[in-house]
Amino acid sequence: MKSCVAFTATALIIATTFDSAVGMKSYLEDLPNGSLFTQPLGHPGSDSSQFTKFGTAFGAVAHTWTPEFCKATFPDSTMTNGAAFGDPCCTWTKGDKPKFTVTAFTTTPAKLPTLGALLTGFHNGAKLMPETRHIDTCQ
Repeated sequence: MKSCVAFTATALIIATTFDSAVGMKSYLEDLPNGSLFTQPLGHPGSDSSQFTKFGTAFGAVAHTWTPEFCKATFPDSTMTNGAAFGDPCCTWTKGDKPKFTVTAFTTTPAKLPTLGALLTGFHNGAKLMPETRHIDTCQ
């Protein structure tokens, strides 16, 4: 009986841990350029029991990329969530290719792309996609 209880408890712990790890990475699909990130952004140190400020904010909108969430300021930065993830005009929808690619950051994104970055196709070492080298005024 004791070995059965121990096996059941072990299986439950493994299943819970696996589900949390898979669940955290699956949220990256809900963000523009999310596939570029190898780490979960919503949990510090991949600890599913704790949340980053971004994770709390994204959870508050049911893990959905909305225009309002896109336009909100990324925690502890001066840029919007959209600019941080390569959707500065907040037009991306899940499954679409983002207009811009970004360098995956681990804590806080860098500054907004400048006019020069848009013209040259490079921003903070990240290569912007060729079709985005025109100036998009987001109108």
